[in-house]
Amino acid sequence: MLWIHNPNTSLELKREYPIKQNNFPVLKQIVHEILNAEKVAVFGDYDVDGISSAVIMKKALDKIGIKNYVRLPERKEGYGIKPFHIHELKAKGFNTVITVDNGITAFEAVEEAKKLGMKVIITDHHEPKK
Repeated sequence: MLWIHNPNTSLELKREYPIKQNNFPVLKQIVHEILNAEKVAVFGDYDVDGISSAVIMKKALDKIGIKNYVRLPERKEGYGIKPFHIHELKAKGFNTVITVDNGITAFEAVEEAKKLGMKVIITDHHEPKK
């Protein structure tokens, strides 16, 4: 019942998300990358929606039989995936990273992943900074 008291609830319920029929090739590519990954690192955040979304993604990957590892940053690391997280995950043998609840502005981390030959799939409900 707490959602009733959230002033953003009505805004979120009316929001249109950009998943339309012309996005299907992109979505197919994302699914293809996940299904063909040997193992996937899920990078969440330490807040409630970051932890919840990481658990949901982990359970989904478990259900389809994909080895995975969840990494949540400590508060002292701050929100979001950073280049040092990319290096840490690469050292653990991951070439595919899915962010949940973060990543929309993680330009430096994504650039670092590209340099290392890693793929990053960003799922984030935040709006990019303008």
